[in-house]
Amino acid sequence: MSEEQRIVVTGFGPFPGVPENLSERLVREIEKRTPAVHEAIVDCIILPTEWAVTGEQIRTIVAARPAALVHFGVARHERGLRLEQYAYNECSDRADARGDRHSEAPVIDGAPNCLETPVAVDRLHGDLQKHGLPALISSDPGRYICNQTYFQSLHAAGKSKPHIPVLFVHIPRAVDGPDQDSFAELVKSAGLVLSHMARLTGTNPSRHRSQPEKAAIDTAGTDKTATGMASAATDFTGPKTNGPDR
Repeated sequence: MSEEQRIVVTGFGPFPGVPENLSERLVREIEKRTPAVHEAIVDCIILPTEWAVTGEQIRTIVAARPAALVHFGVARHERGLRLEQYAYNECSDRADARGDRHSEAPVIDGAPNCLETPVAVDRLHGDLQKHGLPALISSDPGRYICNQTYFQSLHAAGKSKPHIPVLFVHIPRAVDGPDQDSFAELVKSAGLVLSHMARLTGTNPSRHRSQPEKAAIDTAGTDKTATGMASAATDFTGPKTNGPDR
């Protein structure tokens, strides 16, 4: 199976104020899913929430030439998915999981101030709404490590030929309260996102991967295992706005 049939999905580990990151739990659930039909490779990676390591890891992931790259991260006060349309060449002075802080220097020196995803988020938003799944389009991913990772990915993927579609999706910080989506609905929403990304590449998510392909994007300090999920949103048990990552 060719490299062009690989979709990389990432979540984040804990960080100050978030001892259990729901994006990691979501990606672990994706990791356990057994495919229904069709073939595509889904590689799941848990990224440490650390300023200093994301750049090298993203460059390694993009160098392996996946067909698409989808990041999941958490945001406060959201009830569903937040589809991030832009990433910014800015960082906040906020402690990461190691307690390290980033200066307010650009993410990448000499890069544009803002990068836009090539993914048609309005179409994806419409698909989610048709399935009755809460979602919104955001123009502000914040300036924390979610934004840094997204900017690095868009910048690296934009230099590849052909370009690699990249999308960052913020999810609720928790799903346990009465006003939060159930985890099953969250997984279903994520499944629709991956099906949408698979359609962009002419593939559908599947589980199988050869050992050489499995090793292709291993990175030091990265937790990665073989994964799979069903090929349609049904196999996984609103409005445009802005809002910063927390």
